[in-house]
Amino acid sequence: MEINIGNMKKRSILKLIFFSALTIYLPLFLIVGGLGASGYDTVTLNGGNVYGVTAVIVSLILCVIFSFVGAAFLTLGAWILGKIRPNSVSIVAKQKLEDVREVFE
Repeated sequence: MEINIGNMKKRSILKLIFFSALTIYLPLFLIVGGLGASGYDTVTLNGGNVYGVTAVIVSLILCVIFSFVGAAFLTLGAWILGKIRPNSVSIVAKQKLEDVREVFE
């Protein structure tokens, strides 16, 4: 079975990259928001530091924005690369267990 990136919709690629980036950024931004809620100068909005529950909310909004912008650029890059040189992913069935045992004997 072979999957071509050119056959995938740009929206599907964007969703995959967005949720991958979100899982990376979310713990970091939650820590930063928690520190801002505790009184540290970690969250800045319009040149001023934000504290309390507002810091957590602002950090979550910034997390979504950072993830979307990064995903948009990576999707654009994947789309351009797919136009220049089409890429594909091949899925190969695993060998039978008996074939593997013969190799190691």
